[in-house]
Amino acid sequence: MMQQAVNLPRLLDSGWQEVRRVHPLEMSLTMTTKSLSYAVMTLEQDDTEGIAVGAFMELFTNQGSMGVFRVQSLIREENAVSLELSHAAVTLNDAVISGKAADIEETMRSALTKLLDAQPVKHWTLGTVAVPDDKTLRWSYAYDVLWEKIAEIMTNFPGYQLAYDTSVYPWVLSVQEAPQEVSCELRLNRNLDSAMVEYDRSELCTRLYVDGIAEPIDA
Repeated sequence: MMQQAVNLPRLLDSGWQEVRRVHPLEMSLTMTTKSLSYAVMTLEQDDTEGIAVGAFMELFTNQGSMGVFRVQSLIREENAVSLELSHAAVTLNDAVISGKAADIEETMRSALTKLLDAQPVKHWTLGTVAVPDDKTLRWSYAYDVLWEKIAEIMTNFPGYQLAYDTSVYPWVLSVQEAPQEVSCELRLNRNLDSAMVEYDRSELCTRLYVDGIAEPIDA
Protein backbone atom coordinates (compact mmCIF):
# COMPACT_ATOMS: atom_id res chain seq x y z
CA MET A 1 0.00 0.00 0.00
CA MET A 2 1.33 3.43 -0.96
CA GLN A 3 1.33 5.88 1.93
CA GLN A 4 1.44 9.69 1.72
CA ALA A 5 2.21 11.68 4.84
CA VAL A 6 0.21 14.84 5.60
CA ASN A 7 1.91 17.51 7.69
CA LEU A 8 0.15 18.65 10.85
CA PRO A 9 -1.03 22.30 11.03
CA ARG A 10 1.61 24.74 12.29
CA LEU A 11 0.74 27.36 14.91
CA LEU A 12 2.74 30.53 14.10
CA ASP A 13 4.00 33.35 16.31
CA SER A 14 4.03 37.08 15.51
CA GLY A 15 7.33 36.61 13.66
CA TRP A 16 5.73 33.89 11.50
CA GLN A 17 7.90 31.19 13.06
CA GLU A 18 6.51 27.83 14.11
CA VAL A 19 5.42 27.63 17.75
CA ARG A 20 4.28 24.01 17.60
CA ARG A 21 2.20 21.53 15.63
CA VAL A 22 -1.44 20.93 16.52
CA HIS A 23 -3.24 17.60 16.25
CA PRO A 24 -6.78 18.01 14.86
CA LEU A 25 -9.35 15.39 15.72
CA GLU A 26 -10.88 16.36 12.39
CA MET A 27 -10.51 19.16 9.87
CA SER A 28 -12.32 20.24 6.70
CA LEU A 29 -10.81 22.68 4.23
CA THR A 30 -12.63 24.55 1.47
CA MET A 31 -10.43 26.21 -1.16
CA THR A 32 -12.04 28.74 -3.51
CA THR A 33 -10.77 31.06 -6.25
CA LYS A 34 -13.37 33.83 -6.06
CA SER A 35 -13.94 34.14 -2.32
CA LEU A 36 -12.07 33.53 0.91
CA SER A 37 -11.00 29.93 1.49
CA TYR A 38 -11.83 28.61 4.95
CA ALA A 39 -11.34 25.67 7.29
CA VAL A 40 -13.09 24.12 10.28
CA MET A 41 -10.99 22.27 12.84
CA THR A 42 -11.71 20.33 16.03
CA LEU A 43 -9.03 20.01 18.71
CA GLU A 44 -8.83 18.37 22.10
CA GLN A 45 -8.98 20.81 25.01
CA ASP A 46 -5.34 20.15 25.92
CA ASP A 47 -4.19 20.98 22.37
CA THR A 48 -5.33 24.63 22.37
CA GLU A 49 -2.48 26.24 24.29
CA GLY A 50 -1.53 29.54 22.66
CA ILE A 51 -4.49 29.47 20.26
CA ALA A 52 -6.93 32.39 20.37
CA VAL A 53 -9.02 34.39 17.93
CA GLY A 54 -6.56 36.15 15.62
CA ALA A 55 -3.89 33.42 15.79
CA PHE A 56 -2.38 32.23 12.52
CA MET A 57 -1.79 28.66 11.34
CA GLU A 58 -0.34 27.09 8.24
CA LEU A 59 -2.55 24.25 6.98
CA PHE A 60 -1.60 21.24 4.88
CA THR A 61 -3.20 18.51 2.78
CA ASN A 62 -1.58 15.66 0.88
CA GLN A 63 -0.93 18.24 -1.86
CA GLY A 64 1.33 20.23 0.48
CA SER A 65 0.87 23.62 2.12
CA MET A 66 -2.49 25.29 1.57
CA GLY A 67 -1.21 28.58 2.98
CA VAL A 68 -1.65 30.58 6.17
CA PHE A 69 -5.07 30.88 7.82
CA ARG A 70 -6.34 33.09 10.68
CA VAL A 71 -8.51 31.82 13.53
CA GLN A 72 -11.83 33.65 13.25
CA SER A 73 -13.75 31.96 16.06
CA LEU A 74 -13.05 29.51 18.86
CA ILE A 75 -15.88 27.63 20.58
CA ARG A 76 -15.12 25.56 23.67
CA GLU A 77 -17.31 22.53 24.14
CA GLU A 78 -17.34 19.85 26.82
CA ASN A 79 -14.64 17.60 25.38
CA ALA A 80 -13.24 19.54 22.42
CA VAL A 81 -12.73 22.96 20.88
CA SER A 82 -14.07 23.98 17.46
CA LEU A 83 -12.13 26.52 15.40
CA GLU A 84 -13.18 28.38 12.27
CA LEU A 85 -10.33 29.75 10.18
CA SER A 86 -10.18 31.95 7.06
CA HIS A 87 -7.33 32.27 4.57
CA ALA A 88 -4.80 35.02 5.37
CA ALA A 89 -6.41 37.19 2.68
CA VAL A 90 -9.07 37.84 5.35
CA THR A 91 -6.67 40.46 6.76
CA LEU A 92 -7.70 42.62 3.78
CA ASN A 93 -11.13 42.76 5.40
CA ASP A 94 -9.51 44.73 8.23
CA ALA A 95 -8.63 47.67 5.99
CA VAL A 96 -10.61 50.34 4.15
CA ILE A 97 -9.48 52.50 1.23
CA SER A 98 -10.30 55.97 2.44
CA GLY A 99 -11.59 58.93 0.49
CA LYS A 100 -13.75 58.90 -2.59
CA ALA A 101 -12.96 58.62 -6.26
CA ALA A 102 -15.42 58.41 -9.12
CA ASP A 103 -14.97 56.55 -12.38
CA ILE A 104 -11.19 56.10 -12.65
CA GLU A 105 -9.71 54.34 -15.66
CA GLU A 106 -6.42 52.56 -15.00
CA THR A 107 -4.59 49.26 -15.25
CA MET A 108 -5.17 46.35 -12.92
CA ARG A 109 -1.68 46.77 -11.48
CA SER A 110 -2.32 50.43 -10.70
CA ALA A 111 -5.67 49.67 -9.04
CA LEU A 112 -4.26 46.85 -6.89
CA THR A 113 -1.27 48.97 -5.91
CA LYS A 114 -3.63 51.71 -4.71
CA LEU A 115 -5.68 49.21 -2.70
CA LEU A 116 -2.72 47.46 -1.05
CA ASP A 117 -1.13 50.82 -0.18
CA ALA A 118 -4.22 51.48 1.97
CA GLN A 119 -3.35 48.65 4.40
CA PRO A 120 -2.65 50.00 7.91
CA VAL A 121 -0.48 46.92 8.48
CA LYS A 122 1.39 45.92 5.32
CA HIS A 123 0.59 42.22 5.35
CA TRP A 124 0.43 42.03 1.53
CA THR A 125 2.62 43.26 -1.29
CA LEU A 126 1.81 43.08 -4.99
CA GLY A 127 3.55 40.42 -7.05
CA THR A 128 3.19 39.66 -10.74
CA VAL A 129 0.09 40.90 -12.57
CA ALA A 130 -0.54 38.87 -15.71
CA VAL A 131 -3.23 41.25 -16.99
CA PRO A 132 -1.64 43.31 -19.82
CA ASP A 133 -1.50 47.06 -19.23
CA ASP A 134 -3.50 47.69 -22.41
CA LYS A 135 -6.49 46.09 -20.66
CA THR A 136 -7.79 48.82 -18.37
CA LEU A 137 -10.78 48.97 -16.06
CA ARG A 138 -13.09 51.73 -14.91
CA TRP A 139 -13.79 51.70 -11.18
CA SER A 140 -14.57 53.94 -8.25
CA TYR A 141 -14.27 53.74 -4.47
CA ALA A 142 -15.68 55.44 -1.41
CA TYR A 143 -14.50 53.98 1.89
CA ASP A 144 -14.61 50.40 0.56
CA VAL A 145 -13.23 47.32 2.35
CA LEU A 146 -10.09 46.25 0.50
CA TRP A 147 -10.95 42.59 0.02
CA GLU A 148 -14.46 43.36 -1.24
CA LYS A 149 -13.08 45.90 -3.73
CA ILE A 150 -10.37 43.52 -4.97
CA ALA A 151 -12.97 40.78 -5.51
CA GLU A 152 -15.19 43.29 -7.32
CA ILE A 153 -12.57 44.53 -9.78
CA MET A 154 -11.47 40.93 -10.51
CA THR A 155 -14.88 40.40 -12.14
CA ASN A 156 -13.65 42.67 -14.97
CA PHE A 157 -11.15 39.98 -15.98
CA PRO A 158 -12.86 36.56 -16.06
CA GLY A 159 -9.80 34.81 -17.53
CA TYR A 160 -7.64 35.66 -14.50
CA GLN A 161 -7.55 34.71 -10.84
CA LEU A 162 -5.81 35.77 -7.64
CA ALA A 163 -2.81 33.82 -6.36
CA TYR A 164 -1.36 33.98 -2.86
CA ASP A 165 2.15 33.28 -1.57
CA THR A 166 2.25 33.03 2.22
CA SER A 167 5.64 31.28 2.31
CA VAL A 168 7.29 34.71 2.64
CA TYR A 169 6.33 37.80 4.64
CA PRO A 170 4.98 40.27 3.74
CA TRP A 171 2.75 37.89 1.83
CA VAL A 172 2.51 38.30 -1.94
CA LEU A 173 -0.73 38.80 -3.84
CA SER A 174 -0.53 38.15 -7.59
CA VAL A 175 -2.89 37.94 -10.54
CA GLN A 176 -2.38 35.02 -12.89
CA GLU A 177 -4.11 33.55 -15.89
CA ALA A 178 -6.67 30.91 -14.97
CA PRO A 179 -5.18 27.47 -15.69
CA GLN A 180 -6.27 25.84 -18.93
CA GLU A 181 -5.24 22.27 -18.19
CA VAL A 182 -7.99 19.91 -17.08
CA SER A 183 -7.30 18.17 -13.78
CA CYS A 184 -10.86 16.93 -13.46
CA GLU A 185 -13.99 17.27 -15.52
CA LEU A 186 -17.59 17.91 -14.49
CA ARG A 187 -20.45 18.04 -16.96
CA LEU A 188 -23.59 19.78 -15.78
CA ASN A 189 -26.53 21.41 -17.52
CA ARG A 190 -25.67 24.79 -15.97
CA ASN A 191 -22.61 26.71 -14.77
CA LEU A 192 -20.72 25.32 -11.80
CA ASP A 193 -20.29 27.66 -8.83
CA SER A 194 -18.22 25.38 -6.60
CA ALA A 195 -16.83 21.87 -6.28
CA MET A 196 -15.69 19.81 -3.30
CA VAL A 197 -13.08 17.06 -3.10
CA GLU A 198 -13.21 14.76 -0.07
CA TYR A 199 -10.52 12.31 1.04
CA ASP A 200 -11.86 9.29 2.93
CA ARG A 201 -9.26 7.98 5.37
CA SER A 202 -11.69 5.89 7.44
CA GLU A 203 -9.92 2.68 6.45
CA LEU A 204 -6.54 3.82 7.78
CA CYS A 205 -5.36 1.94 10.85
CA THR A 206 -2.43 1.58 13.20
CA ARG A 207 -0.48 -1.65 12.68
CA LEU A 208 1.63 -3.00 15.53
CA TYR A 209 4.32 -5.67 15.07
CA VAL A 210 5.18 -7.57 18.25
CA ASP A 211 8.21 -9.85 18.66
CA GLY A 212 7.13 -13.46 18.88
CA ILE A 213 3.72 -12.87 17.27
CA ALA A 214 3.49 -13.81 13.61
CA GLU A 215 0.48 -11.71 12.68
CA PRO A 216 0.43 -7.90 13.10
CA ILE A 217 -2.19 -6.29 15.33
CA ASP A 218 -4.46 -3.75 13.60
CA ALA A 219 -6.30 -1.11 15.62
